[in-house]
Amino acid sequence: MKATSLKTAAVIAGTISLLAGNAMAQATTGVVGYNTWRIDAGFNFVGVTLHETPVASGMLESATMAPNTVTDDDVDLGALILSGTYILEIEDGSGIIQEITAAGAGTSITTPADLSGLGFPVAYTLRPASTVASVFGPANESGLAAGSFGAAGADVIKLWNGAGFDDYYYDNFAPPGFVSGGWVNLNTATTADATALDLIYADSFVISSASGNDVVVTGDLKSGATEINKITGFNFVGAVAPVGASLATSYGVANTGGLAAGSFGAAGADVIWIWNGGGFDKFYYDNFAPPGFVSGGWVNLDTATAADSTMILLEATPANPLDSPASGYVIDGVAGNVVQGVPAYYAGL
Repeated sequence: MKATSLKTAAVIAGTISLLAGNAMAQATTGVVGYNTWRIDAGFNFVGVTLHETPVASGMLESATMAPNTVTDDDVDLGALILSGTYILEIEDGSGIIQEITAAGAGTSITTPADLSGLGFPVAYTLRPASTVASVFGPANESGLAAGSFGAAGADVIKLWNGAGFDDYYYDNFAPPGFVSGGWVNLNTATTADATALDLIYADSFVISSASGNDVVVTGDLKSGATEINKITGFNFVGAVAPVGASLATSYGVANTGGLAAGSFGAAGADVIWIWNGGGFDKFYYDNFAPPGFVSGGWVNLDTATAADSTMILLEATPANPLDSPASGYVIDGVAGNVVQGVPAYYAGL
């Protein structure tokens, strides 16, 4: 394989190593490689930024409504949907993704939403969703701190369920046998199937680390936008991009991603919370931003001053340039869809 590099300072700081991928089955993955996440002691907001290898890519010729289906006349899509969750990515710039959980019939698969309003034919990619097992390893090959007969000293993966967290960790002596290692649901003290714990890349999660460590993750680069489906209240969002994601690259200097904006203040706005290691830095887009209050701009909610969106990373700044912080953040906002982009240079990869 031919080595491929992202020629930016962000990649040097993030130390992501990327290689051009091979064609696999019906799909071609353009750039694959690895990235090192820096996991600090305490809370870490994490998003999956390198992704599973696609099982199909091509053109969808049509869609139906009720039942909601999409069709690629050239591929037996139904046969590609095995166990688990898959992500259908619409490659028209909209960033639309769909979680597919059941096999289809022949060249068609069923989608949660009605996609019949898209312009057809439309390009797509279909890939398995990441899971705790695929990211961290069935036997914790990533090296998260493990417990022994309990969670003391372990790194705990906290998955938001809409009202609270479901907590998981790896135990070197897991129930029910207590003689070998396994993933454990901390809340129920029972063994967990890590292959069934989805880590959808549009979402983020939390790792509560006992002592901090580095975790190496591998996968495929997604070079296009992702639609984020927000609910009113807290939304745990993944930056999707492994390096270079800022407010500007993700939502636009002028909020072209469509976040709910404030007017002379944050009332009614989507507020982005970025973990700084001890608390959150908060930003929003205001249609009448300081200091002039005559045009739109990004605002630091805590200081009520204008913010340079090109300099606000959706991640903590790495203390060690050989590490890359895991990219997860929170949107405290209102229900609706927004489009989160990636750095412009991804398009040339």
